[in-house]
Amino acid sequence: MDDLIVLVATEVAVPVLGEVPPDTEADLFEAGADSLHLLRLVTRANAVFGIALDAEAFLRRPTLAVLIALVAESLGADDAGRTAA
Repeated sequence: MDDLIVLVATEVAVPVLGEVPPDTEADLFEAGADSLHLLRLVTRANAVFGIALDAEAFLRRPTLAVLIALVAESLGADDAGRTAA
């Protein structure tokens, strides 16, 4: 999981936000992001990890911790789907 946190921070958050928020639980709106930034984070995560995140779930609670959890959940679901196929 630590590797995933680093990947989301460096490959998703930094290119979109310019930096990693100091607190992964901090509301990204309060940290200066706007809705366009949040949609770009979802789009970037989808591209980097080859997944299809639900943007609405992230927008309900826009924190880096939630984005990381959604990526982890999606990657787990993808792996399970590949195993079953």
